[in-house]
Amino acid sequence: MSYGQPTSDDGYAAPPEVPWREFARSPLVPFALAASGGLIADRYVGVPLAAALLAAAVALGGWYSARRAAPQTAMGWLLTCAAALAAAHHHAHRHSFAPDDIANFASDEPAAVSVRGVLADEPDRFRPPRPDPLLTMQREASSSAVLDVREIDGVEGWRPASGSVRLAVEGRLDDLHCGDVIEVTGRLSLPDGPANPGERDRRALLLDRRITAELRVKRSADPVVRLEEGWRASLF
Repeated sequence: MSYGQPTSDDGYAAPPEVPWREFARSPLVPFALAASGGLIADRYVGVPLAAALLAAAVALGGWYSARRAAPQTAMGWLLTCAAALAAAHHHAHRHSFAPDDIANFASDEPAAVSVRGVLADEPDRFRPPRPDPLLTMQREASSSAVLDVREIDGVEGWRPASGSVRLAVEGRLDDLHCGDVIEVTGRLSLPDGPANPGERDRRALLLDRRITAELRVKRSADPVVRLEEGWRASLF
């Protein structure tokens, strides 16, 4: 007995079903679409966290009251709850930070600071560009990384801090690796927003990664000092 394609009454094989129909019948597809709608709504419109949580609670109550009498209505309430929770999660991810977040110590104007933290990833190292005869000072090699801040030096000495900064150094960080505890002296500022309509918003892109500030070190990598080696210790 062969198990091929199903045949119709006249003996001809029935045409195969369109793949997207089988995908559309998957039980999690409606919830994925609803959650995507909530993410898009908060991204481009902006949904207050309290409003999103309130909508999720109301939708959950609507689902509970209609789950037996009107199953289709209950499904609509459940999808609304999924969209509201996704919007709340996206809003909290991009806007909820600790009171000692490093962004609270930064402004649009760069200011000299010293911070301590842990390298969250392996530094990106870039070769110097080709010499430009129109420049009196040629550009040198550079490095960039994400630094998870632990402390910041202030008037009263070192104090706890949190959050992540994008570290940009004019020089190569060849001896530093992910997990190293370092101390950096540089110029701290908030990321630049778009200068003109339609330009890429670097501040929003960094905020997607919960990076709220930038720390730049000019002319040398010497102000970046390793206090504790972490990447080798993590192997054991």
